[in-house]
Amino acid sequence: MSSKSNNQLSSSQSSERATSSLPSSSTEKAVECPICFTTLKDSFITPCQHTFCYECISKHLETKSSCPSCQSYLVMSLLKPNYEVDEAVKVYEQRRKRSRSHSYSASTDLQHWISQVDNLSAEELAVLIEDLKNKKEQREKAEKREDQFLLFEFLQQAISKKEATVRRLQDELQVLVQSKQQLESEYPLLQQNKESALEEHMQSSSSLHMNRRQRIMEHFDYLEERLYTLHQCSESHNNIGAALDQFREDLYKFSKYAGLQCKAILKHAEIPNISNIISSIEFDRDSEYIATAGVTKRIRIFEFGNVLESVLDTHYPVKEMVSPTKLSCLSWNSYIHNHLLSSDYEGVVTLWDAITGQTLNEFEEHEKRIWSVDFSKVEPTKFASASDDGKVKIWSSLQLHSVSTIENRANVCCVQFHPTLEHLISFGCADHQVYMYDLRQTKQALHILRGHRKAVSYIKFFDDFHLVSASTDNTLKLWNISQSSVQRTFQGHQNEKNFVGLSTSDEYIACGSENNAVYVYYKEMGIPMLSYRMNSENPLTGEETRDTTHFVSSVCWCPKRPQLIVVANSQGTIKVLELIAGS
Repeated sequence: MSSKSNNQLSSSQSSERATSSLPSSSTEKAVECPICFTTLKDSFITPCQHTFCYECISKHLETKSSCPSCQSYLVMSLLKPNYEVDEAVKVYEQRRKRSRSHSYSASTDLQHWISQVDNLSAEELAVLIEDLKNKKEQREKAEKREDQFLLFEFLQQAISKKEATVRRLQDELQVLVQSKQQLESEYPLLQQNKESALEEHMQSSSSLHMNRRQRIMEHFDYLEERLYTLHQCSESHNNIGAALDQFREDLYKFSKYAGLQCKAILKHAEIPNISNIISSIEFDRDSEYIATAGVTKRIRIFEFGNVLESVLDTHYPVKEMVSPTKLSCLSWNSYIHNHLLSSDYEGVVTLWDAITGQTLNEFEEHEKRIWSVDFSKVEPTKFASASDDGKVKIWSSLQLHSVSTIENRANVCCVQFHPTLEHLISFGCADHQVYMYDLRQTKQALHILRGHRKAVSYIKFFDDFHLVSASTDNTLKLWNISQSSVQRTFQGHQNEKNFVGLSTSDEYIACGSENNAVYVYYKEMGIPMLSYRMNSENPLTGEETRDTTHFVSSVCWCPKRPQLIVVANSQGTIKVLELIAGS
C-alpha cells in the first residue's frame, strides 16, 4: 500500500475516533457550518480555527473582512481547506446510516421475540418469568450498589471541599491576627483599652474620616481579598510588615477622594445634539492650553488658566481651526509649544501651528481612516499614526514621506511612543492584542500582550515598564511589559462598541463609559474608586437631565494639576472635573 493510501487511512481512522468519542449533539455541532447550520460541505478553516462551508464563507467575505464566529480579521487568502473535517463529515454520515439500520434491526428482533413467546407453553412461560425475575433482582441490586457508590463519592467530595474552606478560613484568620499584632507592635497605644480607644476615636472623627470609612465598608470584601493577596506575596519574601504598609497605602489612596465635582464647562458645539462626539482632548506641554476635536470637524483651543479662574458658567475657545473632514485624535508636541497634530477619517495627518491656527504640513499615505496619532516624548520631530488600513507609520515633521511602516493584519486602533525610549512604540489592534516594536528592527514584534477578548481601543504608558489598555470587552488591563503578563484587570464601566477615552496620572486611571459616565480607578484596585455621570443638556432650555443614551467619548488628566480631569461626551458637552477630598 502506498504512503498516500496509508495517510488517507490514518486520517480516516483518526476522524472516526474523533467523531465516535463525542456525544451525538457534540458530533453534530462539530460537523455543522456556523453560517448555514447544516452539515459542512467543502469545508475551509480560518487562522482563528473556525470551519465553514466554502460557499458560505465566500459569500460572507464579499461584504465583510472578519470571521463570523469571533470577528477576527479575515480575507479569502487566509482560508485553507480542512481535509480532516471533511473526513469527519464522511464518518459522521456513515455512522448515521448505521444507526438508522441498527434501530430498524432492533425493532425487528423485538417483534420476532414476542412472536416466539406466543408459541411457548404455560410451563415454559413460568420458567421464563422466573428467570426474568432473577435478572430483575440482580439488576436492582447492581443499580443500588452503583447509587451507593455515587452517594459516597458525593459526600467525600463535599467533605473535601468544606475541609479546604476551613483551611482557607484558618489561613485568612491567621493573616488578620498577624496583621493586627504587627499594627499593635508599631502603635503601643492600641494594646491598652482597645475598645474604648476605638470608640473615642470614632466619636472625634471628622466627616472626612467617616466618609472614607463608609467607602471602605462598601468595598470591604474586595479590600479584604487584597490584604490576603499582599500577605501571600510577602510570605514568599519573608516580609509581612511590607504587606501591611502596602495595604495601608492602598486604603489611603483608594478612599482619599470622596467624589468628583464640576469646576467648569467648555463650549465645543453651538447646539448640543447626537452628532457632536468629542473624540480627543489634549493638554499642551505646560498645561496652559487644552485642545478638543471631534466629528464637528473643528479643533478648538481653550486657555486653561482662564477657564479655571473665570466666573462664567460656560467658556469659549480662544482659537479654532477647521478641518475638511471628521477628526479622530490630537497630540501636542512636548518640546515645540505651538506644534499640534490631528488625524482624520480620510487618512490624513495634519501638523498645525496652534498659535496662528495655520496648517504647517499634511501627511497623506494611509489608505483608510486614522484612529490615533502620537508625538514622541523624547524626539520632538518624530510621530506615529495608526490606521484602519492595518498600518502604523512613523513620520518626521521635517519630511512629507513616512520614515518607516509597521504592517499588521488587523485594523490598528491606537498607538503611543514609550515615555523614555525613542525607539520603542506600542499599539493596540482589532485582533484583541497589544504589540510593542523596536523601531530599529520592525520585522518582528518585541512583545505581544494577549488577554483582551475584543478590540483594543486605547493604550497609555503608566511608566517605563507598565502600560494600560482599554478594550470593548468592558475591561481595562494593566500590563507588565517585560513579562508580557496582565498585572491587573479593571472592571465596572461599560464599553462594548464605542471609543470612550482613556487617561492616566501617577496613581489613577480614568476612562469613559457607555452609560454617559466617567470612571476613576486606583491603579492597585480592580474596582472603580469614583464615578461621575455626565447629564445631558436640553438644546432648547439649557437644563441638564439624566441621560444614558449618550456616552463619554474622551477623558484627559491635567499633567500639572493631577486632581483635575477634563471629560467630554458624545453630545458635545465638555466639563472640567475636580477630585474632592470630602465634605
